[in-house]
Parts: sequence; structure tokens; C-alpha cells
Amino acid sequence: MCGSRGKVTFLIPALNEAETIGHVIRAAQKCEAVDQILVVDNGSTDDTGRVARELGAEVTCCPERGLGHAIKAGLAAAKNRWVVKADGDMQNFETRWISVMLDAIDEGVGLVKSYWPHEVSGWPETYFLIKPMLRRIDPRLATVRMPISGVYSVDTMLLDVGILANDWSIDLDLVYRVSQQGASIREVELPEVQHNERPLSAYFEMADQLLAYLLRIAHRHSHQHMLLVMAHPDDAEIWVGGSLVKHLLDGGTADLVILSGTEERRAEADVLAGLYRGLTVHHSGSEGGQQIDNSEARALIERVASARRPFAVITHAPGDPHPDHISTNTATHSALMRLAHADAPARLLYCNGYFGGNLHLDGFKPDTFVDISDVAETKYAAIRNHVSQDPELWVEMAGAMDILNGMRCGARRAEAYRRSPYPFFQESVETLI
Repeated sequence: MCGSRGKVTFLIPALNEAETIGHVIRAAQKCEAVDQILVVDNGSTDDTGRVARELGAEVTCCPERGLGHAIKAGLAAAKNRWVVKADGDMQNFETRWISVMLDAIDEGVGLVKSYWPHEVSGWPETYFLIKPMLRRIDPRLATVRMPISGVYSVDTMLLDVGILANDWSIDLDLVYRVSQQGASIREVELPEVQHNERPLSAYFEMADQLLAYLLRIAHRHSHQHMLLVMAHPDDAEIWVGGSLVKHLLDGGTADLVILSGTEERRAEADVLAGLYRGLTVHHSGSEGGQQIDNSEARALIERVASARRPFAVITHAPGDPHPDHISTNTATHSALMRLAHADAPARLLYCNGYFGGNLHLDGFKPDTFVDISDVAETKYAAIRNHVSQDPELWVEMAGAMDILNGMRCGARRAEAYRRSPYPFFQESVETLI
């Protein structure tokens, strides 16, 4: 028996590897744990796809060039929870490598990475760029010997495939996201992989994309915690749900303060915290149908903000027509103004409001947009958790708003925000996430 974790998918992203891919496929076919061999043809101009099919592999075409695009297409098509990935040009790939990867899987492990001890050889970007950057971004990741090694096994249950990187940084992105989900990364030693020779110029684009990715996650970590202050239990999902999900999936954390709601509605709101690691929900004592107690609300917001020191706070806009939204905005302002300057957020943002405040000329005028195209359906599913509130009505309204805001910023769907005009909350940062 090859491995001890049940059946797995063996994934090979491939581009013009007709001469070598047969060796990798035959090696995988000898492993009893593999019941799906999936080759993703990333626009090959040779016979890669034909060779793979003739050997009995399942072939998926991915015309969008890029290693990330190819791996994402394979993860989406995989029928098993665990996927073992290898490259199609590995000239010395062995069946036992799969067994070694699978035997390393244990409780709490989300990713098994390969490494070999011949450091710098063939991987200068790892030791001169990636590892020093990771050590500064998140010390937990600095212990991974070879973050971009091409042989690994991953638990797809930990991934939202749609938001993974599309380019050479995909392997590094998997390391980052599995770690942010709280799962362990285990490493196993394999012989140094013998790839097809590449000219040095082939690494220029790779290094550029890896550097861009590292800068993005460095930005995420410097802006890691948000505070949302909403009037009702479903407001966060309706107005900022996509931004929140995207932030949490990127490894950020957030507090959600809800200032009114019945016990039934509070229970519906708490479902969201159960879905995402990194989100904490707080409720004030105000019951639905009663006026929000501004002093109690202010104290709760101030207490949470002081303890967590968020980089950004999001609440309802001052011109929102709903009375509870206006009270929430007032309580938020009052609480934040009482904070010591060192504890104050860099930015206060107002979320979008109902159609009446959005379409007329003097209505909500956003200056910040978050593209939520890749998480929109996740947002709408979260709204549907609020079964007491005729959720399909709110899904329809939120969807229409997201499309409208997407048209404003060139995305398929987006959420809109306006920065607070108060100088106390101004910082020269271009994007929210």
C-alpha cells in the first residue's frame, strides 16, 4: 500500500512537457493510494495532452497561462480531499515520493512540503529573497526550508481555491494560507529534483512575481486587524460581507460589534464567527425594537478598540436613513474619539447604505472600493444564515448593489466605502485590503 491516508488525487500542471510527463504519470500509477491522475494542460503547443490521455490520465485544459491558474484548475477538478502535486518535467520522480508525502500527514497537518539538503543549488530566489522576507513577515514561516518546492500534498478543505495566486507565487501562497488557517506544515526530505534545464532569464519573471506576492502579504500583516461596528446582526454580511470574508481568508482578524438584536438574531449572527477563524462577535445589551443605548454601545466599542487596536474601523455612514444606523455611527464616533492616540485606528470608513442613499445626487459617494468578485457567493451564503429576515430579499438587494459598485470601479462585484473626513482618522493608504 502506498501511503496511509486513503485515496488521493495526483496533480500535474504541465506546459510543453510531452517528453517527460510520461515518466511522472507511470510512477504515480504504481501508487495504490492514487485513484485520480489529473494533468492540467496550460496551453501546451506540443503533445503533452495527447501523451497524458494515452497513458490513462485525466486531462483538463487551462488556457490561462500561469502556474497558479493551472494548479487552481486542478484543485477545483480534484475529487479527493488530499492532492499530491508534482511537476511534469521531473526526470527522477519516484513512486515512493508519494508514499513519503502521504505518510507525513497527521492530525492537524494541512500541508506536506518536500525539501532537499543541497541548499542554494538551483534555488537562489529561495535563500536570497523568500526566506529573509518570510522571517520578517511571519516568523512561523521562516522555519519552512523550501517554501516553493514543487512536490507537496495539501488538504483542499483548508483552501478557498478562487482566491489563490494565479502565477509563480502559488506554491508560496499555499504555505501562507495553510499557516493562517492554523494548520501545521510538515516537511519531508526527498532527493534533489532533476528538472528540464531552464535559462537564467526564465527566473526573472518568477522572482518578480514572488517579490510582488511577498510585498502584498507584508502589507496584510501590517494591516491585520479590523473592527466592524454594525447596528443589526445581518448588517455586516449585507454591507461589508465580501470585504470581511476576503480579509479573514487572507489571514487577517476582525472584531464585529453588533448593537441590537433579539436572541434569535444574535444566534444567527454567531454562525458567522463559527465559520471563520479570526472573527470574534460582540453583542451589546440592546434588544431589537428598542433604541440603542449609546452609552453602553460606546463603552463596548471603546473597550474592544482599546484591547485590539485595529488598523481600520468600518461602520454605517452618517447620512444613512435608518435610525439605528445613525445611532451606531454616533456611538462609534464617540468611542473612537475617547481613545488614546496610540490606540486609535489609522482609518475610519463608512459602508454603503440603502438604494435611497446611493443613487440620488447627494447620496453616498464612495472613495474606496474592494473587489469581492471571487467571494461574492460566500457573502450571499452568509446572508442566508439569517433565516428570520427573509434573506433572499437581502441577497437580491446586496447583489444589485455589488454589481453597481463593481461597475464604478471596473470589477464584476465590489463593495464601496467612504473615508471619514475627520483628520484624526486620515492615513495615506490607497486600498483597504
